[in-house]
Amino acid sequence: LAEGFSLPPLEALREQVTATHPLLEAAAKAVEAADHGIDLARAERLPDPQIEILAGRDPEDATILEAGLSIPLPLFNRNQARLARAEALRRQAGHERDAVRNALLLEFEEAGIALEEAQGRAAAYRDALLPKAERAAGQTAEGYRLGRFGLLDLLDAQRTLAEARAAYAASLADLNLAAVELEKLTGTILEPTR
Repeated sequence: LAEGFSLPPLEALREQVTATHPLLEAAAKAVEAADHGIDLARAERLPDPQIEILAGRDPEDATILEAGLSIPLPLFNRNQARLARAEALRRQAGHERDAVRNALLLEFEEAGIALEEAQGRAAAYRDALLPKAERAAGQTAEGYRLGRFGLLDLLDAQRTLAEARAAYAASLADLNLAAVELEKLTGTILEPTR
């Protein structure tokens, strides 16, 4: 497992999340579709004219031809309901886009904080706790060999060292999972430093 990651500036990663995340792009496309719905509703305010041509024969076998033109006048129904519905759907799509953006930014902030905390925790184990536990276990083993410590003291020091190593491994797992989460959100591969 990687013991640390080099992070680009978080502001650049934040902008990348809001610019290229697929969920945000899908929400933007929903807004675009709602805009087209408004355009369609506006275009349908004026009904289409209709032309009708009828042909046939009468009982004396003469040809009959009728033609008609109807131009509806939108005096009462100017498609206001469909236009209002399209505008409401556009507002709803805009709010959903904003909600997706806010959720992604919150997730990004949480992932960034989790990564920084995990890096700090792993560094603390690597730089301070593990060397102290190893030194204590070594000194206790030397003291046991010289007869200054009992078997229980030696076993206790070895247990403490094993617990410190296990906690360090768990902190590395948390660090790598936090890095994967941040990579998933930003689409950027974080380079391991160790």
